Amino acid sequence: MGTRHLTIVELNKEIKVAQYGQWDGNPLGQGEIILKFILEYLIKNEYLEEFKDILKDYKFLSEEERDKIYNSNWKSEYPQLSRDIGAEILNLIFEDKIPEVLINSINFAGDSLFCEWAYLLDLDNEVLEIYRGFNKEELSKENRFYDIPLDHNEYRQVKLWKKFEFGELSKNTMEKLEQEWEKEDE
Repeated sequence: MGTRHLTIVELNKEIKVAQYGQWDGNPLGQGEIILKFILEYLIKNEYLEEFKDILKDYKFLSEEERDKIYNSNWKSEYPQLSRDIGAEILNLIFEDKIPEVLINSINFAGDSLFCEWAYLLDLDNEVLEIYRGFNKEELSKENRFYDIPLDHNEYRQVKLWKKFEFGELSKNTMEKLEQEWEKEDE
C-alpha cells in the first residue's frame, strides 16, 4: 500500500539519514522494520556505537551530484536512492552494503498531507520518535519540525505522536500502536 513516510536518524544533533519511502509507512509496515532494527542492533550498546561510527562517513548528495548519479545506472549502483527502500536503509547502512551518499528528504516532513508517517531515531538520546501526518495544527518552536517549509496552506508539518526510549520498546510495540492508531481514526 502506498503510505509515504520518512525514516530519519539524528546523530550529534545532526540529521544523518532522511530517507523518503513510498510504501507501507504505517507502524505494522515500516515501523516494524525500524523496531526490529532497534531491538536487534541499537539496544546492544556495542552495535549502537558501531552504527554511530558508520554514520559519521555518510553525507547527503548535492543537486549536482544527484543529477550525475541519475544519469547512470543508479538503481543497481545506488539502491539507497530508491523510494522503495524505506526503513531498510538502516540495514543497508549498518551492513555497509551501499555507497556513503544519501538524499536528504527532510523537507518532506513539512508536507503532512503526503508524509503520513515519520520515524526518527535520535541516537544521541536513544529515543524513537513517531510522527503522524494529516496535521492541520500549527506547530510551536518546541516541535522538532516547526521550521520546515510548508507545501500546503491547509496541512502543516508532521506532528509528534509517540516517543519511546529504546529500552521501552518491545517486539509488539508497533502492533499496539497500529491498534491505537486505528481506534483514533474511527
